Amino acid sequence: MDDEIVTPDDQSVDSKTQGQGSSNNSDMSYNPAELYNPDDFIELPVVHKRKALTLKEKADIIEAYDQNPSLSKVELARMFNLSRTTLHSIVAKRDAIAESMRKFGSYSSMRKKSRTSPFQDIEGKLLMWMEYAKELNLPVNGFTLRRQAMAIAKDLGFEKFTASNGWIERFKSRHNDFWKACKVR
Repeated sequence: MDDEIVTPDDQSVDSKTQGQGSSNNSDMSYNPAELYNPDDFIELPVVHKRKALTLKEKADIIEAYDQNPSLSKVELARMFNLSRTTLHSIVAKRDAIAESMRKFGSYSSMRKKSRTSPFQDIEGKLLMWMEYAKELNLPVNGFTLRRQAMAIAKDLGFEKFTASNGWIERFKSRHNDFWKACKVR
């Protein structure tokens, strides 16, 4: 009895021949190819990697959407390698994207977000001052820009405003076209 192993279906198997792969024990062999059929698996959807689009790219997508009314959103999304929901969001925000394109001009080909400065009031008055300085042919550089921004901030009651180098550079990039027109030649 020591040499026999009882299987679940109550068939006894000789322990000496069990591990030898004998031909009379072929029903116990393991063949993974027989167990898994590739046709049994469902095809998974294509996963798109996240991609931050520039304002220019978003405007191009909206233009393609408007010019091809016969294309479905799914087909258009495939053309731009986007998900359907991303395309829908871009089309739904068309007015905001158009406004950002006007606001940022040529810089929109690099810009991905249209965030505004927390110091909009300072920037508005500083832009008015820059326009005034341009009319008078006054030289405008980083130093005068900082000094004027600090004076405007003080007048408006912004006590913690510092007009740091970073703020000055971001201001210049936000108002790139205007800055180029006003800066010292």
